[in-house]
Amino acid sequence: MRKITVWDAVISLLLLIMSGAGIFYTTIRFEGTAQNVYGDQVILFGRGLYGYESFFKGPIFVGTDIVILMLLVLFLVVMAAVGHAHVRSSLRIGFYTVFLYYSASLSFGTMINPLFIVYITAFGVLFYRTIAELIQFDYAPSEGVIKEKRLPRGLPIFLVIMGLSTFVWFFEIFSLIREGRPSHLIGMQSTEPTHIFDLAVIAPACFLAAHMLKKQKPMGLLLAVMMCQLMASIGLIVSAQTVTQRMFGVEITVFEMMVFVVSFMILSVIALIYLLYCLKALSRTGPLKDS
Repeated sequence: MRKITVWDAVISLLLLIMSGAGIFYTTIRFEGTAQNVYGDQVILFGRGLYGYESFFKGPIFVGTDIVILMLLVLFLVVMAAVGHAHVRSSLRIGFYTVFLYYSASLSFGTMINPLFIVYITAFGVLFYRTIAELIQFDYAPSEGVIKEKRLPRGLPIFLVIMGLSTFVWFFEIFSLIREGRPSHLIGMQSTEPTHIFDLAVIAPACFLAAHMLKKQKPMGLLLAVMMCQLMASIGLIVSAQTVTQRMFGVEITVFEMMVFVVSFMILSVIALIYLLYCLKALSRTGPLKDS
């Protein structure tokens, strides 16, 4: 199997267009406010692709684009440099998970813009390629790693904690129930896709991975790699989002910083450590050669 596949190249091109346009198209298009569906007057970002986003959310998307561009370079380097086929396949699926989350967030979570067709193309390609990679994946080496108990004992517990971390969104959801309307941070959107992705997909995946590892099922290790790689990336993303927000003068409260930034940064560091442990264990399964 080729190290960098045709699909890797296609996905990389789509991601390069998406992230590059978000970062480098910074022209000020307009200034002012607009009324959202909840009757709030929202200050608009007014710059580049994210002009119709709120002044709070616009910099968040720019910060995410910066990290995705960095991860894209890392993805290509890793795919070309890693010689162990099983480790490379695991990392490929992990990167696809991160990129799928990103493309879904742009497709569902941004105001429609000229790159909308690119967003949904990337989302569709990544969705089906991730499924294809999961179907084609060889779980035999993972089974050996689990049965020989090469993984850290705390990994299942951490996966549960990682899944529970997404419950921070209930602060905003309960506020919506109590007040009958969402937080003013909703901006120009009518809903918050991140709540859906994290609570309906990511949290169950973390719990399922922990359960499978306890039951010594090989797919649990792959799910653990996927979730740890996603969490490690989220730490970088929330850091970059915070920096870009501050660059544009967005005020962030101490509560928001501790709950939505610092906590995820700490989890991302731990996730990276566990990810490296998993990859090290997989690398000892033997010098699997490319077919």
